[in-house]
Amino acid sequence: MTIVDELLTVIRATMPAVTVFDSGAPDENNDTDVPERYAVYWPDIGTPEGGNVAGEFTGGTYRWQMTYVAPDRGMAEWMANEVRSLVGTRPFIPGFVCGQVLLPVSLPARRDEQVLARRVVVVIDRFELLAEQR
Repeated sequence: MTIVDELLTVIRATMPAVTVFDSGAPDENNDTDVPERYAVYWPDIGTPEGGNVAGEFTGGTYRWQMTYVAPDRGMAEWMANEVRSLVGTRPFIPGFVCGQVLLPVSLPARRDEQVLARRVVVVIDRFELLAEQR
């Protein structure tokens, strides 16, 4: 597993009763099996950091966005707060030494006007983690 996969596992553990999709979600306007509430994990592959004298990069900054989707503001904010519990922690990811999870960007709850099938409120957070391979 990659660090991106391991982060998804850590995030899913913060709210086991909520579906967390990886890099996309069902079409709200056309799919009848869309959960009432869910989150979407949008990871990047990491930016190399910390090159050593030999020019080898052993670590990186990993950034990801979480989009929390719910029928109302309260539920969207609850999901965001569950995942935000990771901020300031150092997740255990096999093969890596991790820094603290940071939350440099958080956007407030808002109605998603592109979803016509039902009322949807979203909250968006962007996280960062510096991790070095062992």
